Amino acid sequence: MSQSSSGLPLWRQVQFALEEEIGRGVIQPGQRLPAEEALADRFGMHRQTIRRAISRLQEKGIVRAEQGRGTFVQEQVVIHRLARRSRVGQTSERMGLKPIRQVIEAKRVRANRIVAQGLGVPVGIIVQRVETLRFINDRPVSVTSHFYPLPRFDGIAKSIQESGSVTKALVAFGVADFTHVWTTISAKIPSQRDAKLLGQPVSRPILRTINASVDEAGKPVQFTEARFAARLIELTIRYDPARD
Repeated sequence: MSQSSSGLPLWRQVQFALEEEIGRGVIQPGQRLPAEEALADRFGMHRQTIRRAISRLQEKGIVRAEQGRGTFVQEQVVIHRLARRSRVGQTSERMGLKPIRQVIEAKRVRANRIVAQGLGVPVGIIVQRVETLRFINDRPVSVTSHFYPLPRFDGIAKSIQESGSVTKALVAFGVADFTHVWTTISAKIPSQRDAKLLGQPVSRPILRTINASVDEAGKPVQFTEARFAARLIELTIRYDPARD
């Protein structure tokens, strides 16, 4: 094994140099590493040496390889536990991250069967739909379609945009607390629009959650379909041994 005068294997030197640059923010989370050939030229080493260093960074979870696209610095993953009162935004804040929502579209639509079921309204009735893009530390993490019954939540899109938070917007509409009645989780291929908003290729699957929420009186207040960048979030479920 080739070694430098310091006694460290050459691939270790490359590994430590790249780790230092990532740690100092020279190479940002989500940013692609230079190609193996470019790194080999920079360090004056064989590509096999570079490849071994990058492989070690992958093993440590510092970078990730995407077939056909290259190797990227791993972003921090939000580990969110699904529960009746869980909020991704609050989970992010507890992790020391900064969440914010942006409204990208708001319009009135007719409720289809699943939306009507979630809101407890007749199929075909007019409801408010709000499309939002959630950022965590300036990274797009999810695209969400929110549906609200009218006229109770007329104007909620403006409140979400101004506060940057659905929870705060609901408080402004008199909903001090809300709970999720049910949630479904699935994986799917994103639409071209969602992939573009999330900054990922269409070929990479996303996580989708669908849930219905009620206020303290048990009245439906929100139905949502959220599409998450799967590389940025981990959803966990804690079972209750007394009930399962």
